[in-house]
Amino acid sequence: MCRGATVETTTPGPARAADAAERETKTAKAKGLIPLTSMLQNLMKNNTTCRGAREGASGAIDLDPWRAYNFSSARRSEGRGGVSMVRSKVFVGCRLYSGFMPRVVHEAFVVFDGKVVFCGSREEALSVGSHLRADVVDLDGLTVMPKFVDAHAHLGELALKEGMVDLEGSRSLDELLGRLRSFAEAKPHLPVVFGYTFDHEEMRERRLPSASDLDRAVPDRPAIALRKCLHVGTINSAAMRLFDPAIFKPPFAELDEEGRPTGVVKEDLIWEVREKLSSLLSREDHLELMEEGLRRVSLKGVGAVGYVSCRREFLNVLLELEARGRLPMLVSCYMPPEELFDLHEALSLRGGLRAGNVWITGIKMFADGSLGARTAWLGEPYSDAPEGRGLKLSETSYLLEMASRAEAMGLQVAIHGIGDAAIDQILEVYGKLSRVRELRHRIEHASVLRGDQLERVADLGVALSVQPRFILGDWWVAQRVGLNRLRDVYRLKSPLRRGVLVGFGTDCPVERIDPWETVYAAVARGDRECLDLARHTPEERLTLEEALFCYTDGSSRIIRADGVVGGMGVGFRASFCAYEKDPFELDPSELKDLQPAISSDKLLEG
Repeated sequence: MCRGATVETTTPGPARAADAAERETKTAKAKGLIPLTSMLQNLMKNNTTCRGAREGASGAIDLDPWRAYNFSSARRSEGRGGVSMVRSKVFVGCRLYSGFMPRVVHEAFVVFDGKVVFCGSREEALSVGSHLRADVVDLDGLTVMPKFVDAHAHLGELALKEGMVDLEGSRSLDELLGRLRSFAEAKPHLPVVFGYTFDHEEMRERRLPSASDLDRAVPDRPAIALRKCLHVGTINSAAMRLFDPAIFKPPFAELDEEGRPTGVVKEDLIWEVREKLSSLLSREDHLELMEEGLRRVSLKGVGAVGYVSCRREFLNVLLELEARGRLPMLVSCYMPPEELFDLHEALSLRGGLRAGNVWITGIKMFADGSLGARTAWLGEPYSDAPEGRGLKLSETSYLLEMASRAEAMGLQVAIHGIGDAAIDQILEVYGKLSRVRELRHRIEHASVLRGDQLERVADLGVALSVQPRFILGDWWVAQRVGLNRLRDVYRLKSPLRRGVLVGFGTDCPVERIDPWETVYAAVARGDRECLDLARHTPEERLTLEEALFCYTDGSSRIIRADGVVGGMGVGFRASFCAYEKDPFELDPSELKDLQPAISSDKLLEG
């Protein structure tokens, strides 16, 4: 059933918000968490009475998370991650790219109190630094660039993948089950086993595993194996027993010939299953997994993330990590609409909310599924499954009601749309709103985008959040949509030419957060992998400057953090990486292997 088909359409008032807060408090206390609403109310109260909350230029309220609670492990004097921060440093002996399109190059820069205060020549930088009594750091010829901004990631899932079973690259069912079995035997204390992110198209059997398959690997507790798109997966018998059997029915669950559930679940149902299984983990499990996942992302050269489909429980985790000084990057959160609206009511907000590195920016909704699961909603049937066109996941009336309410609150709207029929629906919704360009309402993925739709996107001022790494990961896309539709698949260059705001993400853990693989995919477009997409759409390749612009400045605008991250100009956060090789001097084939030599995390330590 589509979202909105039977949804309550009454605007939630204080009573409903209070009920939601009470339910959350009970759940949070059971897990040992501080209730999210209480945490944010204390933040607002303490900031108002102690120093005054400020309303940012975007209409969001800026708060100081250190004033929420005195966590025993949090000492502000230690700075981020318990490391003493030096107030000012001069960096010389480098080639700094402070921005792209146009490419801006400097030989030195100055950082004061965590921000860039000067970019220019060595002599000028040293002069500025002398007035600040700054330490001087010679980077010995390294190339410096702003950290990347990943506009679309699932951090809760990333955290689980980092701490659970990595199924990526499994070439057979036996290999997949072997990885699950080995992990389960090594971690008998865990109450649930998650496996990420296999691709059955790459397995010998070319089929999804069943519940009985997973039972062979993990018979003693709930387990789930998720396909790389996260829109379809398989649960074992122990996991199925946690739910009412009546929920396992098409189109969101597969049945065998005798009408029994196979364990394969998708779309709305797989979200419900994942949430339930995730709730079996403890508070400390979630905190440790999230911190480790974000640490690894930061080491790859990412300085900010757009966290889509962020549930309240994970927002709670992020806020607690931030209050402890353990959140290494800016996280811009997009929540399910009902959850954010209840929170908005409870806090009497007019726009977003910014608590240190945790920003509540907007809502995330779904119009369709994925090409990998054949649930993306296409205008014409799938070429390799002509009996279907995918799934419509939300009624237009529902999307319009939620988007209108969000817009009235000053919140950004992000709607997942992969198939062209889904994009038609999203554009119909955005065409009825009045602040699309101002709030930068987004289409997530826009994987099959017709030429007429691109014109409409440009006219309305819709932003596109795209994932170039899909070009390599979805190597089978020509079989899915047919050669005649390839011109519409994974457009990159044509939106830029039309003046559309384009930002890059990975949809991790669907694809790895490895920024230079994304850059390589945007520049090479599968040419060296001999993909049909490269042969039929060479005009959609980006230059290196364009790719870096989209993955820094473009993505920062997409998550509404422009001027803060995604650049190294004066006033930006000093969030950067230094490389031994200059990417502009490399062959495109070498880009995917580029890794930071050192980052601002280390260079700004005392």
